[in-house]
Order: sequence, then structure tokens, then C-alpha cells
Amino acid sequence: MAMFEKFKKVVQNVTDTTVKKTGEQVQITKLSLEKANLEKEIDALYTKIGRHCYTLSKAGEQFDEAIGASIAEVDALAAQVAELESRISAHKAERDGAQYQLHFEDKDEAEPEIEVDVYTTDDLAEDAQEAAEDAAEAVKEVAGDAVDTVCEVAEDAVEAVADKAEELAEEVRDAAEDTFRPEE
Repeated sequence: MAMFEKFKKVVQNVTDTTVKKTGEQVQITKLSLEKANLEKEIDALYTKIGRHCYTLSKAGEQFDEAIGASIAEVDALAAQVAELESRISAHKAERDGAQYQLHFEDKDEAEPEIEVDVYTTDDLAEDAQEAAEDAAEAVKEVAGDAVDTVCEVAEDAVEAVADKAEELAEEVRDAAEDTFRPEE
């Protein structure tokens, strides 16, 4: 039972670390989306600045305060992007730094050597594809065996029906001969 408890603790540790890494990945995704939205706003402001500058230059005028205000907006959004990049980096470091650790309270027993493999989603997808291919091959093999069995049973049934038909034909022949045979 003590080994089961140790195993249970190992599984709990692996689960906790996996949940933590997943949470960090969710945060990274959320922050990355927020960053992309801010960058989209910056691009819209660049377009606005460009149009305004173009209009002013075509009109032969000097740049005005509207351009300065847009530039200030871009600077504010760029500062937010830099802050988000910093937070994303911190979450990535937290996610990548998380490790599976194994601890046992019972120090009297020799600690078993336990190896924990960490899989990426690509590894899992590759494993799933291999498992699916193996399963498909196994299904083909079982289906082939089933077809062979069905063929054998069908051949046996055909032989049994043919034997029975011959027996019935012989009985009908005998009955016909008895019925139509002249009495002696």
C-alpha cells in the first residue's frame, strides 16, 4: 500500500505541474491576443497619421497638433505592447521552468527510481497517429480473419446443404419409384 501512496504522490505532482504549465500557456495566449489587438490599433493610427500627413503635404501645409496627438497615442500603445511582451516572457519562463519533482516521505525505504517523460503536443499527436495506424492494421487483420472464418463456415454450409439435397433427391427418387413401379 505504501508503494501505491508513493505512486499516487508522483501522479499528483505530475498532474499539478501539468496544470500549472497549461495555465501559463493560457495566460501567454491571452496576453499575445491582447498584444496583437494593440498592435492592430497602432497600425490603424499609423494609417491615420500617414493619411493626415499626406493630405497636409498635398495641400502644402505644415504638420499640426492632430499628428502630434496620434503620435502620442502610438507611443502610449507601444508602451503597453512592451509591458505585455515582458509579462509574456515572464509567463514563458515560469512555464518552461516548471519541472516534475518527486518527493517521498518514507526515508527508511530505498527510493525507487522513477523516470517521468514530458511530452509536447507534437509528441502526443505523433503517438496518437501511430496508435491509430496500429489500430487500423489490427482491425484489418481481425477483419481478414473474420472473412476467412465466414468463408469457411459458408463452404461448410454449402457442403451440408448439398449433402442434404442429395439425400432428399434420393428419397424423392425412391418414393417415386415405389409409387410408379408396377406391382408384381
